Amino acid sequence: MARAMVTGGNTGIGFALCKQLVMEHGCHVYLGARNAEKGQAAVDTLLAEAPGRVELLVIDTSDASSTEAAARTLREKLGEERLQFLVNNAGTGLQHGVSNEVMMATNLYGTKKVCEEFIPLLAESGARVVNVSSGAGPMYMAGQSEEVKRMLSSPDVTWEQIQGLCDAMA
Repeated sequence: MARAMVTGGNTGIGFALCKQLVMEHGCHVYLGARNAEKGQAAVDTLLAEAPGRVELLVIDTSDASSTEAAARTLREKLGEERLQFLVNNAGTGLQHGVSNEVMMATNLYGTKKVCEEFIPLLAESGARVVNVSSGAGPMYMAGQSEEVKRMLSSPDVTWEQIQGLCDAMA
């Protein structure tokens, strides 16, 4: 049975994806949620339809220590098994009333940290990482200078360049 981990899995697109992975594709899903109570409610909803194939994984992607703890927990749960899918779905935006710092901690640094911690848990062949985005990315890019657009759209952009841009914006 394929195993998937989905951040931000307790609402919206993340919840719909968890449900689809369980119901239509027979996956075992680790539903990632930063709030244990809300996450467990989502898990309970899915368990009513697919007993035994969904587990809560508490993870706040904006908090490196939470991400590290979640990876340790999942490593223990998996044992010799490996993930087939890692879905970075957790995200936030200014429309949610959060600061730029929280948005960057979740959407940029959080996604990077999740990849660093969870990619080692992926199967050696055929595994996939999926990064879910929204219209906020293209809207952000539309307001940037041509130089920034070129840099961020380049397949050769480095993490150091991205970090430098973020530092300049802070």
